[in-house]
Formats: sequence, structure tokens, C-alpha cells
Amino acid sequence: MSVGGKYEYDEVMPRHWERESRRCRLPVDQTLADVRDIIARCPDAAADVARRCKESGLSHPAIGETVPRIA
Repeated sequence: MSVGGKYEYDEVMPRHWERESRRCRLPVDQTLADVRDIIARCPDAAADVARRCKESGLSHPAIGETVPRIA
């Protein structure tokens, strides 16, 4: 999936979200606010999922590696 023509997430900038929002005929300000909200929630959500995985006995190196990359 691309965002504003970009496929690599580390290349996606706000202007790409703006471009994609206009292409989809969505309010640009609301799109940017939604993306910022999702980004703000990701670290806590990832930590919560990792904690629940550990509590349920699920263990994999990817779990421990993912949380710091998101935070």
C-alpha cells in the first residue's frame, strides 16, 4: 500500500498523507489528526500486546524487538 505515492514508511511525510487525503476526497486536517493520533497510541498499544503475549505464554524474539522499534 502506498501513501501519497510512497511505499516505504520511513519515507512517508505529512505532505504524502495530505496528497493521499485529497486523492481520496477526505478532509486533510482530519486525516492528519487521525494519523497523529494513531502514531501517538502505537507505543502503548505495542507494549500492551507484548505484555499480553508474555502473560499467555507466547514467546518469540520478534515480540521483544518490535516494541522498542515502535517506541
